[in-house]
Amino acid sequence: MFEQMGVTHKPGMAAEVMGDLSPLLAAEGIDLDNLEGASLDDINAALANATERYNLELFTPTGHDLAGALEVLNECAEAIGEGDTGLAGIILDAVRPEPTGDWPAVSHVIGAGLGQLDTLGIQPDLRKAFTSAKIPRWDWRATKAAKEILRRARRGKAFAAIDELIVDYAGLAVIHGTALAYAGVINALANQWAISVTETLVRLEVPRDMRMSFAISFVKLDEQFALEFEAWMELSREQMELEGHASDLLEDEGDPEWSAGATLLFALARGVSLDPHNPESIDNLIQFLTELIGNDEAALLNFLMLLDDYVHFRIAVATDPSSWEQAHVLVEAALSRSASTFEGEAEAMERLETVSAEKRKAAVLASPLVAGIPALLEWLETKPKTTGAGGLRRVDIGPVAAMIGVEARGVNKLPVSELDDPVRYVRSMDDIPELWGWFESLRFSDILDSSTTRFIPGEDAALWAHPEDRDVEDLEKIVGFFITIQLIGDDFFEIGSAHFSGAGLSMWLLGTSIGFQPAIDAAPEPTSKPLLFQGDDPLRPSAIRTMENMGLLEDVAPDKVVIPEALHATVGKALMSALLWYRQIG
Repeated sequence: MFEQMGVTHKPGMAAEVMGDLSPLLAAEGIDLDNLEGASLDDINAALANATERYNLELFTPTGHDLAGALEVLNECAEAIGEGDTGLAGIILDAVRPEPTGDWPAVSHVIGAGLGQLDTLGIQPDLRKAFTSAKIPRWDWRATKAAKEILRRARRGKAFAAIDELIVDYAGLAVIHGTALAYAGVINALANQWAISVTETLVRLEVPRDMRMSFAISFVKLDEQFALEFEAWMELSREQMELEGHASDLLEDEGDPEWSAGATLLFALARGVSLDPHNPESIDNLIQFLTELIGNDEAALLNFLMLLDDYVHFRIAVATDPSSWEQAHVLVEAALSRSASTFEGEAEAMERLETVSAEKRKAAVLASPLVAGIPALLEWLETKPKTTGAGGLRRVDIGPVAAMIGVEARGVNKLPVSELDDPVRYVRSMDDIPELWGWFESLRFSDILDSSTTRFIPGEDAALWAHPEDRDVEDLEKIVGFFITIQLIGDDFFEIGSAHFSGAGLSMWLLGTSIGFQPAIDAAPEPTSKPLLFQGDDPLRPSAIRTMENMGLLEDVAPDKVVIPEALHATVGKALMSALLWYRQIG
């Protein structure tokens, strides 16, 4: 659930990168274990050179990695040339951040693709293909990345811009953009020469890799099974509807894309060398799914239900279904275990959803987090600049903070504080949790975005000129995400522990206020609190103070908080998301 919100955590990533950079820094004369005598300018210069060399090595595949990366791009070009963008997407989704088995890493595909496009782009007789290349319908970020890559490759400078591309579009959009640009050029040349894409690759002397092609053939097999599974599910659903047995199911599930879910399930299995079409692999697949997403009971239950449907499909079409029937027993047992846990949390959420949609909508509309959106959209029309770190400039902190009712001023030097001064003097927007939390929530809802130098409207910004016209679910998503990110990231919080932590105390206060048992169980009341958090006027954790400032709490007493009833469901969902985050990293 929380990864779908765009928030992930990879423990040790910074240490891993610095470990890779350490020998490169040493070559520049910088010893990370002994920085005495090294000036800040020396360190920055060495870090810049080391980072450039690190990226060069990361994005320059050799041997099997290079051959595999090119074959991934070649197969995508062929699939797109045949109009099968779905297959191209599936192939790209099978590429992981690190090399796995015969598959190259994401960085390898990006580096190989940009290098090949640069090579083609500087050849005068091929340049027309770069201007006539057609980009198929895709994610808008990948499409923008593809167009920028084509523009740079025409001058042979796409590979040199890797750092900028990653910063501007992020890795997923860049690998997809690279494949789209490559496919666009290859298909444009095929049209120009009136030959097939495969013949075009031969004419360009692009090497092919049978080893990688064989690995991709399993992806194609997965797609074929996924489409057959979807057709069977649709037929089964229609038959149940005719028999009058599935009306409730149809209303609840709508028209799901079973093939997309099955493809994801197959990709997860392939990623750990399991064959999803072999019934003997099902037990190991269940164990893997439980280990991978067992902390998110809703997600695990959904995957197991999908797996159960797929096993039913294989039983129905198999010549000898006995082995799949044995696998079905295993899936049913796992479903039973998962459902019992999920139902407890689901029932806790259902008890919070007793207020009408109209009252819930009025409650979130009243919060500055939503009420301030139109003013922010007007401000975005001025094309405001960002800082080098992507935040608000100090001159903009005050006016933007005022949009959510916070009195603040960005300053170069902090003044001597006065107790009766309501203005917050800060050097960065990060010092105002209401402000950075608001911006992150707007980014999550695609209302706000930024380039390398400016804040820009997000993909859905135009839909938010009048927040009162939005569905209550969209409004609650903004407020819920805001609450969640105030609660996560506390290194002192441990699920089920009564030791004091800011997040733990916040979740206990919120969970107790709305009677949300999963939060109360995960964050029991601390057995001892620091002195500042005791007494008649205790210090409140940052999350509680921030929620109070944003109008999300009616009252804050020494030992409890009062949450408006219309916000109970929103707070409950935010608490559940925070707990899932802590489960995933713990």
